[in-house]
Amino acid sequence: MTPVLQTITDDGIGNCMAACIASLLELPISEVPNFVAAETDDVGSCWLRLANDWLASRGFALAMVREQPEWLADGVPFIVSCESPRSTPHKPKRHAVIVVLNGWEMVVVHDPYPGQEQNGQQLESVYFSYLLVPRHAELTAARAEGGK
Repeated sequence: MTPVLQTITDDGIGNCMAACIASLLELPISEVPNFVAAETDDVGSCWLRLANDWLASRGFALAMVREQPEWLADGVPFIVSCESPRSTPHKPKRHAVIVVLNGWEMVVVHDPYPGQEQNGQQLESVYFSYLLVPRHAELTAARAEGGK
C-alpha cells in the first residue's frame, strides 16, 4: 500500500474513498475517479456500482461487508466507512480510511484526509467495511492456467 491523500474535502463529494482505493492499488489519485461525486439519482449510478465497474477492468472488485470482518487475518489492509472526526452532533459526516486488524482491534493505518487525523487510532465502530478482492473471472483464469 502506498498512502495517497484525498484532494477534494468538500462535504458530500469528497474523494476519500477514491484516495483509499488509489492507496491500495498504488495509483496516483488522478487516475481514480471520484465515484461519490459521480453518483446520481439514476438507477445503476450508486457509487459502489460505479467503483466496481471501474475496478473490473483492473481485475478487482470492492466487496462490501456490513460489519467488521473479524475473520480477516491481522495486518491485511481494508477500507472502512466510519464517523468523520469532523462530524458535529448536528451534522454527522462519514469518512473512508484504511485499517488493519490487530487481534480484536481495528487500527487506522491510513487516513487520506490532509493532516491524517486518525492515523494510528483504534476504531470502535464502522458503518461498512470494503475489501478489495480479485474478480472471479481472474481467479477462474488463474486456476485454468495451473494457479491456485
